[in-house]
Amino acid sequence: GDQKKTEKIIKLLKKSGYDTKVIFIQTSLETAQKRNKERSRTLPEKVVEFAWNGAQKVKPVLKRLVAAKDFHDIENEFDGEIDASSAGKFTV
Repeated sequence: GDQKKTEKIIKLLKKSGYDTKVIFIQTSLETAQKRNKERSRTLPEKVVEFAWNGAQKVKPVLKRLVAAKDFHDIENEFDGEIDASSAGKFTV
């Protein structure tokens, strides 16, 4: 996504009185590339790498924009069962 646009939206929401939360779904570049290859419609490897690198760059910005309790970093390195242990834990 667009870092400046996201930052602007979060600031606007907070200024308007909204509680803001960030849920960052983290995976390794290798896993992202592997999953891309498994899809019926794929992106070029360089596009996946560019998007992954962009997400890593914006992560600390997002952490800074919301309170620590409102930043949730979810590990997504699974193959198979979805880890639902965080389900329902993102409410105020």
